[in-house]
Amino acid sequence: MKDLSPTLSVGLDALRALERDDATPLTVSATPDGRADSIRRGGDLPDGRPRLAMPEERKMTCAAFLRALRSKDGDVLYYSAQNGSLGECAAALGDAVPASALPAPFLEALAERGAPAGAAAEPEAVNVWLGDSRSTTAAHRDRAFENLYLVLAGCKRFLLLPPSAAAYLKSAKCVPARWTKHGHGWHLKDERGDAVDWLDVDLAADLVDDDGNALPRPAEAVVRPGEVLYLPAGWIHQVEQHDDTLAVNWWFPARLDGPVWAVGRLADQVGELRNRNFS
Repeated sequence: MKDLSPTLSVGLDALRALERDDATPLTVSATPDGRADSIRRGGDLPDGRPRLAMPEERKMTCAAFLRALRSKDGDVLYYSAQNGSLGECAAALGDAVPASALPAPFLEALAERGAPAGAAAEPEAVNVWLGDSRSTTAAHRDRAFENLYLVLAGCKRFLLLPPSAAAYLKSAKCVPARWTKHGHGWHLKDERGDAVDWLDVDLAADLVDDDGNALPRPAEAVVRPGEVLYLPAGWIHQVEQHDDTLAVNWWFPARLDGPVWAVGRLADQVGELRNRNFS
C-alpha cells in the first residue's frame, strides 16, 4: 500500500496546519469521560433502562479545538463527525489526505467480497478523526460499509472480531440519549426514537460471559503513521488511541446480500436468541 503511505512528517505538518487555522469551524464531540456511543447504566437514570450515550456537539475552530484538546482540562473533546467530515477541514489538511489512488489490494478485496465496481471506485464518505488517549470507541460494527483506515499521526489500537463472533456476545436494548452540559454538570437527555440494539461487551476486559463461558478472543491491530487498516463490513471493533492521533477513513458501500452478509445475519440472530434466553 505504498501509494497510501504518507510519512510521519506529513501527519505532523497536518497537525501544525490545524493549529494555525483559527477560522474554519469544526463540529466537535464532547463527553465527560471520552466514552461516546457507549452503554450507560445506573446513576440518576429514571427507569433503570440502559442508555446509548451519544456525545454533545460543539462548534469551535480548528485552532481552538487543538488548544482545548491539549490542555486536558475538563471535558473530553474528539473530532469524530461521521458525515464526510473531511470537507470541514480539507483546506487546513491540504495534501496530507490523498483523494485518489486507492491501493490495488483494497480494491481487489472489495471485488472478492462481491462489491459492485461503482462502490469500489467511489467512497460513501471520507471522515477525519482527531483526539487524545482519553477518547475510546466502544465495541460495535458497521454493517453497511467497507472501511479503509489511515493513520497520519499518533497511533490507533484496534481489537477485532469477525462477524460470526456476534453469536457469542451480549447485546442490550438501549434508549438513545445524548450528553448535555449545564454549568459544570453533565446529564443524559433521552432522544426520540426506537431502542437501539448495541453490543454490551468490553473486548479489552471481558474474557467470559455471564454464565462463565469463554468469549472469543479478539485480534489486535496497532496502526501507526503511514499504515492503513482494511476493516471489512460487519467486523466488530473497539478502538483506543494515543495523544494527538490524527486519522482519516474511507467508507465504501458494502454488499448487503450474498454469503458474507448471510453469515453475519445468522450470527446476529443466534446472539439475539442467547440474549433472550439468558437475560
